[in-house]
Amino acid sequence: MIDQLYPENPALAKAVELRETGKLQASLSLLHVLCDQAPEHAVAWQQLGIGYVRAGNLGHARHCLQHAAELAPNHFEIASHLANVYTLTKDVAAAIKQGEKLVAMKPGAAQPRLFLGGVLLSSGRLDDALRYISAALEIAPDLAMGYTMLAQIELLRRRLPEARAAASKALQLEPGSAPAMQLLRQIDHSG
Repeated sequence: MIDQLYPENPALAKAVELRETGKLQASLSLLHVLCDQAPEHAVAWQQLGIGYVRAGNLGHARHCLQHAAELAPNHFEIASHLANVYTLTKDVAAAIKQGEKLVAMKPGAAQPRLFLGGVLLSSGRLDDALRYISAALEIAPDLAMGYTMLAQIELLRRRLPEARAAASKALQLEPGSAPAMQLLRQIDHSG
């Protein structure tokens, strides 16, 4: 099945298959060979970065994904993986900048706005976070995570009825959502 993702490059398909079946070191070794043989192959660098994320080596992952993004600056999936690595490495400024790039790359999509809203929320920029999360929910009103984030913002602002309504909407959309249930408990203890 994975070989269908990269029919033009069976070795790349094999490397991804190795990673997905738990043979991470073999995958990384093969990806290194591929990147050495075709240093301009952005997707090979991307896959190597993903492998390093799985291996817990975020420094190497960041380097590989930055290189992939330089090779293919308009490749949305590469840009998304790089944004996630910036978040994992707690480089908030780079994550925000990359999130803005994602929004610009897909102006009609909710997920980039939700990602950027989450980064802004975690950095305490509540007004900016609210703007992006609200925009994401306008595009896709069934995003439970968007309502969970909205509930977090309202809780931080001490607007408990609004926080409760947003957390309840998240639970309605995703019954059993642990983050939404936890927020409802926090709201109940705050009131």
